[in-house]
Amino acid sequence: MTGFSLSSLVRSLSNQKLFAVLNIGGLALAIALFVILISFVRYEYNFDRVLDESENLWLVQELHETPGRSSEPLPYTLGNLLPQLEDNFPDIEGSRLAEFDAVVLKGGTATAETVTAVDESFFQMFRFPALSGEPGLTLTNPDGIILTRRAALRHFGTTDVLGRSFRVNIHGTPYTYTVGAVLEDLPRQLTYSSDFYIPIVFERFGNEWWDQWGSASLTTVLKFPDRDAAGRFREAVPAFLDRQAFPSGRVKKGEFSIDITPLPSLHLAADSDGAMVAAMAAAGVLTLLIAVMNYINLATAGIGLRAREVALRKVMGATRRLITMQFMFEALATVTLAAVLGLLMAELALPFLNATIGTSLDIEYLGPNGVLWIVLVTIVVAALIAGAFPARVLAGMPASAVLASARTPGGGRSGTQIRQALVVLQFAIAITFAIGTLVMMAQIDHVRSADLGFKRGDLTTIRNFNDGALKPADRREILRSLAASPGVSGVTVAQNAPGEQLLENSITLWRASDPSVRPSLMQLEIGPDYFETFGGELVAGRLLDPRRGEDDIANSDSTDATGNINVVVNGAALRELGISDAGSAIGTTLLSPDPLTIVGIVDDIRFDGPREPVRGSVYMLNTDRIPSSLVTVRHPGVATSAAAAQLEAVWRKVAPNVPFDSISSEQNLWANFYEEDQRRAYLFLAGSIISILIACIGLYGLSAFDTNRRMKEVAIRKTLGASKGRIRALLVSQFLKPVLIANVIAWPLIYVLANRWLEGFDDGIDLPVWPFPVVAILAAAIAVGTVLSHSRRVANSEPAAGLRYE
Repeated sequence: MTGFSLSSLVRSLSNQKLFAVLNIGGLALAIALFVILISFVRYEYNFDRVLDESENLWLVQELHETPGRSSEPLPYTLGNLLPQLEDNFPDIEGSRLAEFDAVVLKGGTATAETVTAVDESFFQMFRFPALSGEPGLTLTNPDGIILTRRAALRHFGTTDVLGRSFRVNIHGTPYTYTVGAVLEDLPRQLTYSSDFYIPIVFERFGNEWWDQWGSASLTTVLKFPDRDAAGRFREAVPAFLDRQAFPSGRVKKGEFSIDITPLPSLHLAADSDGAMVAAMAAAGVLTLLIAVMNYINLATAGIGLRAREVALRKVMGATRRLITMQFMFEALATVTLAAVLGLLMAELALPFLNATIGTSLDIEYLGPNGVLWIVLVTIVVAALIAGAFPARVLAGMPASAVLASARTPGGGRSGTQIRQALVVLQFAIAITFAIGTLVMMAQIDHVRSADLGFKRGDLTTIRNFNDGALKPADRREILRSLAASPGVSGVTVAQNAPGEQLLENSITLWRASDPSVRPSLMQLEIGPDYFETFGGELVAGRLLDPRRGEDDIANSDSTDATGNINVVVNGAALRELGISDAGSAIGTTLLSPDPLTIVGIVDDIRFDGPREPVRGSVYMLNTDRIPSSLVTVRHPGVATSAAAAQLEAVWRKVAPNVPFDSISSEQNLWANFYEEDQRRAYLFLAGSIISILIACIGLYGLSAFDTNRRMKEVAIRKTLGASKGRIRALLVSQFLKPVLIANVIAWPLIYVLANRWLEGFDDGIDLPVWPFPVVAILAAAIAVGTVLSHSRRVANSEPAAGLRYE
């Protein structure tokens, strides 16, 4: 009875089953959520850091500072940049990557694949583990190809494929490649990865823009020994451009530059993405903090329930040191049990979570990014606080005073204030999570239902219409057959489609009346029926008509004596040109320097994500072959799957050896722009639910403890005439007040954070007001419901039973 024992822990847990379940369950839930959120943050943060010497890899970017054009750096360069850099910087090490769609031909089967062409030095910089063969040596052969394990199994059914050959159709020309190496499957956390690597051969991949400054043909990555070397290179870039770029006349000093950025920084380059991942980390930490506070709160509240036990131990000779050690051991054992249960819950939940939100998270326990050390620190800290404080209070209480007391000690007024402060902090964090989650859901719902300037339903995009294996006659027949298909109301071809754009060209325009305003606008080549198919709204003027020669850049008679071409522009283009009235813009001539005449104004069409502003666009009709084109088909009333099958059947009749690749517009927008936000919102939702649940667990335990302590007080009040309703209101109000104070703390905080997050959207909602009162009412209702059962039991008890209560 006087010493340190395991039986005391077992007896304590069995005597206080409610507190034990609440303490262990709440902490386990929090640790599970913390581990999952931290695993998500680690997954996002470690993009490209899985590479050896990732800190020495730098991406070369182009920057265009022309008016009206986004100043965001482009992760592409001209194709011939690396050889020029090697000539000017003898010690430089680099490699180029060019991704493109190709068709793998094997055994009479044609399969669409993404193939990456790289330099011989690529695998010296990106050291991917090889299953067999020598990747670097393979790239010295123009016809060598490197596969991943996954690709080898997909096409050959085995990884023993060295020396085997197959054809790859590149831009319509088939080439025979021989497998020289097989790589292990690459990590998912790579910005640049592929299942097929072939050497860059100019004759196969080069084009007229290969060595033109200002063009964007491929990706260039450099490797430096350290940051200082990268800094010296950056300082030398202006002089390099003076020698190599600006004399060409294709780019101008002050409007064009190149820079380098660390490769690992690309994945979270957007401020909103970095802030979101940081918020995930904060959510995990704060949820864990709530649970630890909750554990400490319940542990300190339970001081009185152990007071007589400790007093008896002291009477029988237990020292302060033994009592302290017993409490510390019990706290450590309880928290460790909660941690083990939490890790088990996380492991069980992770597969379900990955399947639900489309991630591939795993839990890393050891290593620099492991969570085990954080869990161990949590165990120690929670055990120290939750064990040391009760031990100090109880060990210092005179045994005689405790045994003579008619009321269970509760830590006094200071103990009550501490517990209420912790309840306030717990609910403040939970309310912040809840409001933030509702704001995220409101924004996501907005972007999924917002007017994007076109009719977004019943659209399917065919993405390989630009395949080089298709002859001009094939393309014409495909368009004709698609338009004649049942259920199809419109077919068009263009360089863009919802969620996708294959080629982005810019054109600098100005009005003769105001040459000082020269925005760089996006130039888009479109086919007939473009606006009719998408449902774009004509604001003023007319649309482009293929029957009018001056409307069609493919028609030899498309220009008049001045070389004029008619175009349609969007509202954003008018704003960038400084034209306020759409009606007055009709007939305006723009110089580039060749004249373009505006014949129509259309409403802004948003094919990009909600974060990017709609760019000013100039639409040009081209009835001939459009470079880098996509076909979009409108099929009202026909389900997406049925439409895809119908369109594929049409495609197969015309081009049976060319793979068919299609996607609905909704799916394309979702995958490219909405899915990541939805995934993060789900994690936030889980965090908010669990944080509220943990706060309620603590509130439930505290209300049970407090109402039990006040049994005699309630009995006296009832004897003096207090009604049951008045007593219930008294008991409930004690716990409702901290929840209301928590709202006062949480509202300003989430107001600032939510506004900052919404500022990252060009198509963003105004911060809604309704989540604030909704969450406040919900929190109050939860608090009332949590303590109501205890208050009802005490209020309904007989005064005589309360006066006899120990």
